[in-house]
Amino acid sequence: YLGMVVFAYCESLIRAEIRCPIEKLPDWTFYACNNLTSVSFPDTLKSVGSLAFFDCPSISGVYYYGDYMDEIYESIRHDNNAISSNGGIMADDIGTSSGKVTENTDHSEATYTSVSETDHSIITVEEVVSQNMEEGAAPTTTVKEENVSATIISDKGWDELSDIISEMIEQNEEISSEGGGAGSEAADDGAGLTVNVAVQLPDTTVSGSFLYEFAEQNVTFDFTTDDGSAWQIDMSQVTKDQIDADATYDLSYSLSDVEEKLEGVASGTVFKLSFSEDYDFNVKVKVKLGLTYAGRYATLYQKNGSKFEEVHNAWIDGNGNAWFYLASIDEGTDYYIGIDVEGVTRENSVIPPTMYGSYGPGELSDSAGNLYKITGRTSRWGITGGQFALYVGVAIGFLILVVSIIMISRNHIIKTRAAAKMRAGAGNGGDEEEVDDLQLKILREMLEESKAKDEDPKK
Repeated sequence: YLGMVVFAYCESLIRAEIRCPIEKLPDWTFYACNNLTSVSFPDTLKSVGSLAFFDCPSISGVYYYGDYMDEIYESIRHDNNAISSNGGIMADDIGTSSGKVTENTDHSEATYTSVSETDHSIITVEEVVSQNMEEGAAPTTTVKEENVSATIISDKGWDELSDIISEMIEQNEEISSEGGGAGSEAADDGAGLTVNVAVQLPDTTVSGSFLYEFAEQNVTFDFTTDDGSAWQIDMSQVTKDQIDADATYDLSYSLSDVEEKLEGVASGTVFKLSFSEDYDFNVKVKVKLGLTYAGRYATLYQKNGSKFEEVHNAWIDGNGNAWFYLASIDEGTDYYIGIDVEGVTRENSVIPPTMYGSYGPGELSDSAGNLYKITGRTSRWGITGGQFALYVGVAIGFLILVVSIIMISRNHIIKTRAAAKMRAGAGNGGDEEEVDDLQLKILREMLEESKAKDEDPKK
């Protein structure tokens, strides 16, 4: 027996393997599990309940080897049409490679999925391949998508995931360098193909050495922690000097209510957002605000001294999540989120990825990634702009003080040396010099008196 709504809103759930011999998957079983990628059913299953897969946009494979494949497939498609393009029913046991192929007269597209499970990790690899069969042209095969979902169980699982990703990158580079060799090519000539990797973490941490390995590579990581935090990192925008390979990055944050009114934040509902780690590279952070705020607007602020500086706005998705695009994060900076701040609209807000289909990415988004906002630290030194100005002012003041001390000391030394010379001169012939001066003075006075008498004989 499996209860209704048992996994609804489990956003951290990536893969599920149901082993109990149920005949019906209950209603709402995986409702809004938007990170769920694959599910395995027992062969006893005959039907799927209402809305069991509603709002599961990431689903890419359902494994089933019973007698009711068509019925189950149609039920899942009815709840979530994403599966019609992202994957299909795989009538194979877990651990084997399989594929779903869609064909027409001159074009075919296949999705190949393989699952490997060890004591250290569970890794699903999905590759979408398109083949051009136009008449009169040589057949060409194009790799359109490469997706990996992984659940890390122990530290060795990172090595297993690293090996798989490295192999996929190497294959893409080989195809690109060969110019497609033998009628094969990767999307965007191979070099532009991004490997999308969704990782369920055993805790809230990622090693810096793992991130360092894939810096400047066409890999996008979607990390989900055990407490439900979600982070996306486009490694093509991350340089190696931005990552500390010896560090461990904590992908957790805390959210708390702010009761008092904050001057400069025009909102009646404010949260304080605190991060556990510093980041020098671009990250996209999903902040869970709750279903109460779905469809509303969240504005992120950072506190600089006594002022609240607006970072940017985000539209809260249907699951109550706001995605913020940050070019840097400082754990020592105070961040605040205001709900429905005065003047905020969809036109000046970041649209969440789950709503791109209806509204597009929003005006703040562009291909160059300009929507990422610098917060907290503005340099590798780990200081804010205000702190930088303060430190520069202190440095200049200190420099002026040092120069003043040097000048005063120099003048004192000059005067001391002059006095010493005078004392030295007085002790060595100095009396004779003073006598000569006195004689000259007396002579001048005598000459002046003589001149006066010549001019006035009465004197």
